[in-house]
Parts: sequence; structure tokens; C-alpha cells
Amino acid sequence: MSSPASAVLPSSAVALKYLEHFCIHNRLYAQCSVALAGVLYIPFLRGAVSLPPPKQVRRRKGGKHNDAEPNSIPSLFKAYSEMIPRYMTLSCNIWALRSLLQSTFFNPDIECNLVSAWLNPAFAVLNSIAPTDQYSPIRALANRQPRLGVLWLGAFLVNVAQPVLRDTRNGMVALDLAASAWTNTRQTFLTLPMGSNDGTSVSRDDECRLLFITGSECHERPPVWPWKPFGSTNLSDTELTIQQHARCASTHCLQYESWEWMLTDGRTIRDLQNAETTQIYKPTSKFTPQHSAPESNPPPPSDYDYDLLSQLLSESATRGIFGWLRSTGYPENERAIYQHSWIDLEGTDEEEVDDKMSDGKVGPNGNQVQVNAWLERTAEGSFPAREYGAC
Repeated sequence: MSSPASAVLPSSAVALKYLEHFCIHNRLYAQCSVALAGVLYIPFLRGAVSLPPPKQVRRRKGGKHNDAEPNSIPSLFKAYSEMIPRYMTLSCNIWALRSLLQSTFFNPDIECNLVSAWLNPAFAVLNSIAPTDQYSPIRALANRQPRLGVLWLGAFLVNVAQPVLRDTRNGMVALDLAASAWTNTRQTFLTLPMGSNDGTSVSRDDECRLLFITGSECHERPPVWPWKPFGSTNLSDTELTIQQHARCASTHCLQYESWEWMLTDGRTIRDLQNAETTQIYKPTSKFTPQHSAPESNPPPPSDYDYDLLSQLLSESATRGIFGWLRSTGYPENERAIYQHSWIDLEGTDEEEVDDKMSDGKVGPNGNQVQVNAWLERTAEGSFPAREYGAC
């Protein structure tokens, strides 16, 4: 059935009222929440969404459902009417939704070389769940991060979850700093507070943070690898920007300020930070997990169908974050790192003399002696004198 071209489409408030009346008439109750979670993924599916048919709930004996109860349909829709603009904003950003789902697996304490040890058991358990048990994966993921459980529910409902899980299992993780701020969700080590240092060295994760915050050369964009690098760097081997700010690192951090929506007519809508707008998703009711009795707990799965000894995830994460951190070259004392097979630079010829070098750093093929010789010639005045104006 096609509507006439002159038909006036209902506003979001009127459409929500239609849906509320439909849910009340058919006694759908919480199923309306499930449907709303599913339609968030319409952009994923290019508009083709197929939701399972709703099931009517039998009337309870002893009277009608009290509309004043927190989980009654009118109460749910009243909360939805306030959150619809935020849901729509989130739904318009496919990358943001994907990043929120994948943040379920993020642990800020895990270093890049230990990612496999962290994620392999998680996917082994998920792979061991029988395909006919459609609710257990949702429970497992929601229990890991309850605030995002509704997003996983919608993702499984419209068959978006499996591609997201597959990409996460293969080390392809999305990162959206704005979505992380909107939902107050950790997605990367980059948003964690700075640590302290002893004045002689700086942790490599703090080094990454300072490089990004200060917009240092080749580090204007955040690393897409969420796992922090291990170890520390001598301050004398870091960029000049790091040496300048390392001692005041505790005062540097990423802080959400605002976002702007650019309209087709050239105007923009700016949303400043405040308690109401920064939280795009807020649970409308408290969730109490249902725990089974001890005697009913299922036995641990015996067939994991997963290579627990694989190091591919650690290798990918380590190569990625160190490639971003050392995009301008490695210090000489990090030879063991850039020659490691995971970094894939161990076969380079260290006798090569045409390497690009800067600020006392050398590339993987570099020779520190050349840098020292250049500095000595400069100090002795071996180059023609030139006049330079003030910066």
C-alpha cells in the first residue's frame, strides 16, 4: 500500500504515541524496548529491517496492569520520548554503534602483547555456546557490560552481532572518541588519566597520550588500536614535545566539550557538555541478574573450537600501536622491539646509510653514529653561517 505524495508524515512524538497505543492494545510491554533496540541498526542494514513478530502477554489475574508502575508501557514511552533524539543521533553513526559493541571486550589493564591471552578465552566461551541457544551470548555480553546490554540485544535481533564479533575476533576494532564520551564508555587507553613519572622516563602509554593531545607530527589522529603499549621510554629518547610536557602530564587529559551537527542548509546545531546531553544512553530501569541455583549450573563446555595458544591478536595489536607510536623512528635502545618478528623489521640492513633521521632518533635501519657526526659538525661550524629571524 503506497501513501499519496501529499500525505503529511507524523512527527516523532506522534509516531511514538502511535507505537505506545499499539503496544498497549496488544499488551506487548517490554517488547517495545526490544523493537526500539533493533531499529537503532537500520543504517547498518541500509533500511531493510526484519523484526520478529511480537507475542501478546496474557493478562494477569486480579486486574489491569498499573500504568504508574516503572516498567509499564506509558512509563517506558515517557522515558523514550526524552531519549529519542539521543538514540537517533547514535543510530546515525554506524561507526559509533560498532565501537560501543566492541568496547565490551576492552580492558584498560591489558597491554598490547597480552591481548591474545585476554580475548582468546572470551571467544572460546562464546564459540562453545550452541547455535540453538540464542539468549546465552546476549546474557554473557550484557553481564560483561550491563549498560550496553540493550545494544547487544538489538544487534542480535537484526543479525548485526555476528559480523561485529567476527571483526573483534580478527583484531579489527572500531574507535569513536565522541561515542565514548557520550556514553561514558571506555574504548581505548587513550582516554585514561596520565600517570606519574620520575623525570627520567615516561610510560609509553602516557607518551602516546601526549603525542596525540599535543598534535605532534604524524600523531594528529588517535590510534585505532585500543590496547596500550608496554614499558617506558627514556625522556632523552622522546620527542621534544614529550620532554616539554612529561613533568606536567597530570594536568593533560582528553575532555569532552561539545559536538556539532552540520545541516544541509549550512547551519549547525551545537550541543555543549552538560549532565543531560553527554549521556546518550541511560537505563530506564534497574537490571537485576537472575542467578541460577548452584545445583543447576551447567558444566563447563568441553569443546571450545578455538586456538587458545594463538598469538595473532597480540601480534596485530603490538605492531599496530608501536607503528603509530614510532611512526617517526625508533630510539637506538629499542632495537629489540623493532627487530622482533611481530614488528617485522628484523631483516633490515643496518649498514644502510641513507636512512631518514630526526631529533636523535633513527629508523629501523639507522646508524646513531651518523647523527652524532652531524651534531659535531654543526657545533664546530662546518656549515655556512646563516641568519635566521625569530619564530
